Amino acid sequence: MGDFDHLIEVESEARDLLVRGEYRLASELFLKIVTELPEYEHGFCFYDLAICMEELGEFEAAERYYLQALAYQPDDSIRLGGYASFLYLHGNPRVAFYMHLRLLFLERTQLDPAGADKTLTALRTLAQNLHMPQEEFVRLTGSHLSPTQ
Repeated sequence: MGDFDHLIEVESEARDLLVRGEYRLASELFLKIVTELPEYEHGFCFYDLAICMEELGEFEAAERYYLQALAYQPDDSIRLGGYASFLYLHGNPRVAFYMHLRLLFLERTQLDPAGADKTLTALRTLAQNLHMPQEEFVRLTGSHLSPTQ
């Protein structure tokens, strides 16, 4: 057995618990992994831990873990999208807007038009909530559609 085979087993069990909605138990296992080897799977277990904390209503911990996951791979659209969605639901709308803007840039760079369309929808809603002028929205997003369209 390799040095990290036990972490693979723990991660598998934690993911099964996560899928079943057993967030507290899953979080305990993901925490065990990130405590033992934070860089395991390029820090992705921090992302899974963030999801657990968000589902448990522990928003400060969730945000901390989303940021730790992003520290390992800041241009991962899954991690960035998860954090942007978290901010959309639980964070400061202005910070959520700019995180979605970063996600939009990433999706356009990675040629993901479906993802970019979904992100633009979120950006429009956030822009409306922020009472953002149409000119600013167009300038920031490069979209020709106003926030109200």
